Amino acid sequence: MATMTPSSCIDFAFAGQDSLFVFGWLVERGGAVLQGVQLRGEAGPIDLAGHLYRFPRPDVASLWAQDDETVARDYGVGIAVQLEQPLRADGRLALSFVLSDGTSSEIEAALSTDEDRFAEFVAGQADRLERLFAALDETEARRLRNVAGLPDPDQADAALGFPAPQIDLVCFLTATTLLVIGHSLDPEIEAIGVRMRANGTLLRFRRADLRQPMASEGAGCFVGLVTLESPPAADEELVLYLSAKTTLWPKPLGLAGSTANGFAALERHLQVSDPNTQLVILEEVARATPHWQITAADALRLGALWRAAVHRLPTTVDRADLGLRLITDLVHPVGGQGVFLVGWALLDRDVVRSVSFRVPESPEVEIWRDWISHQRPDVWQALKREGAHLPSDELGFTCFVGQPIARGQKSAYLVVHCRSGLSLRMKLDLPAAPHDPVETLRPILSSFNPAHRDLRALLDRHIGPAVQAAWSVRKRPAGEPVVAEFGAPAANPEVSLVIPLYGRFDFIEFQMTQFVDDPFVRGSDIIYVVDDPAIYDQTRQACLEVSRFFEVPFRLVYARRNAGFAAATNLGASLARGRYILMMNSDVMPKRPGWLDELVAAHRALPDPGAVAPKLIYEDGSVQHAGMQFMRMPAWGGLWVNDHPHKGQPNLAAAEPVEFLALTGACLLLRTTLWRELDGLSEDYIIGDFEDSDLCLRILEGGRRNWLLPAIELYHLERQSQDRIGDTEWRRNLSLYNCWMHTRRWDEAIARRVEAR
Repeated sequence: MATMTPSSCIDFAFAGQDSLFVFGWLVERGGAVLQGVQLRGEAGPIDLAGHLYRFPRPDVASLWAQDDETVARDYGVGIAVQLEQPLRADGRLALSFVLSDGTSSEIEAALSTDEDRFAEFVAGQADRLERLFAALDETEARRLRNVAGLPDPDQADAALGFPAPQIDLVCFLTATTLLVIGHSLDPEIEAIGVRMRANGTLLRFRRADLRQPMASEGAGCFVGLVTLESPPAADEELVLYLSAKTTLWPKPLGLAGSTANGFAALERHLQVSDPNTQLVILEEVARATPHWQITAADALRLGALWRAAVHRLPTTVDRADLGLRLITDLVHPVGGQGVFLVGWALLDRDVVRSVSFRVPESPEVEIWRDWISHQRPDVWQALKREGAHLPSDELGFTCFVGQPIARGQKSAYLVVHCRSGLSLRMKLDLPAAPHDPVETLRPILSSFNPAHRDLRALLDRHIGPAVQAAWSVRKRPAGEPVVAEFGAPAANPEVSLVIPLYGRFDFIEFQMTQFVDDPFVRGSDIIYVVDDPAIYDQTRQACLEVSRFFEVPFRLVYARRNAGFAAATNLGASLARGRYILMMNSDVMPKRPGWLDELVAAHRALPDPGAVAPKLIYEDGSVQHAGMQFMRMPAWGGLWVNDHPHKGQPNLAAAEPVEFLALTGACLLLRTTLWRELDGLSEDYIIGDFEDSDLCLRILEGGRRNWLLPAIELYHLERQSQDRIGDTEWRRNLSLYNCWMHTRRWDEAIARRVEAR
């Protein structure tokens, strides 16, 4: 008996990320029946028999039926399956239909990955596909229905008992961007898209917010925006398709005059909406209509509407019925580079999908996944008394949002997106940013406790970037620094002493009592740099008296601002005339004459000298500085700190030069050429920490060595030159920030050198 070849066709094949959907037909002949199907792939054939479904195809039967029996056969072929490996990316599908007589029918077809095309196909074949969906298991059927935007017949009809949805506004915002706004009492309302009657094309909504509660009537607002390929013809009829489970509403859209004054119509509509609903609509409008597609007047109108809606928002999210609360304690603009937020939140992850930050007319920035939580005992106790469900004791949060903020921007807002589709918004009032970068830093550095259980992540993701942003926009002073000379300067100085002044100026007199008896120092280039505008006038007056009494020549340089230790030192060094530069604190006092020329002589004599430093001692003779070493601080998440060995111990150290990885900048000598080659101190560190060890590490990376000279001793009163920079809490956290900055820059190099010693 001759074998008859079956006839087959694949009408449509669709592949998701790991799924396959096939719709077609197969007509067997000669008594053979279909027994299985295989997918031909690069890894070999895959058996899909367990996912093959047959169903009636009257259209095929009418062409191929030869008798009543064949008419009754199910010619339809459907495949719906999730695959363990993705299909090949060449856009083709290859199948083998296996028949009962041992033969097979090979067929290839185009394979689509476009969900919109899949949805269009389903919309045009809905009556036939109902039979296929009925044959699928529940999970696969629901998944494919969701992709196609079809209602689920297995669930109760939630639309029963509800009036049909209402269309509130239809207008064109651009020649091809259609906006549809409506409302419904049905909580399950779903917007599918708009069909063009002329060619039958279904244009799916790019997004629709369907569960936004409106202020009136308890109704839900839906917003749909669709982009047409070209402006519709004057007689074109568009039909909106909405569904609620099994109920489908085709709603013809009356578009007469809708292409004119679309934004004006939108503005009138928004006047009767609450601010949350207004922003749902405006956010979607902005997403679908970039500024370059609309007129300047409409762009201004859109921005004004957006800002007005934000202004009317509440300043908290408080939905006890959903178990949601969100409060901000600190909203702190950071130099136009972002906003630093501190507050507390009670957010159920089963309810909330995301929390985002937004500035009117700017993109949304998701922040919940990235913010760092911390304990808030005060909040925890208060909520506990209310009987609230508290999934964690870490209700507080810290977050730096690195979103540029335009000058003059007065408000932003947070958006809580719920898994149900609901979104809730709260206003953030943005105060004017301080002009002084140090004042910008204070709230940030006062906001956290170094005992935080996830300190490194907090520094890496929020505190560090916020402080860097604030410090990076500090302004340089206008004009040249003020330089005043007291006494006749040395003609050819060997050393320039650069001594910053902050908070107090009386140390000048104390140092001069020691400099006056040292001929080498008297012949040097002494530069005092005033880094504190509050003391400049008094300092200048005091210098007149000091110069008249001691007759030691020096210069006074005024930076016109408080720039920090590094910047002040760099300014003084830029004016240096000596072959060597000595960094010196104003609270370092020589113990005897001759110390400076001995430092210079040692620098010339030592091998590969980079920087050299004397030993520094306290007033009682105990050691303050005898070299620095690096040590990890477990309490600070393993950051490298600068450790001073022998600090506070009796002065018993050896007198011979000792090589160290780093030396203190309180008294440090190096050649002026090397200083300028390295570009001086890094000004990335704030006020005065870690810039000395940073300089020493750069010296080492250049192949030079750093030497401590314990035979040369000076007194150091230690930090008395910085005793007026603020309270201890934020000053401690500032040191912690500088430590973090130093570790991020030098972690690998320090670890390598510490291990090698």
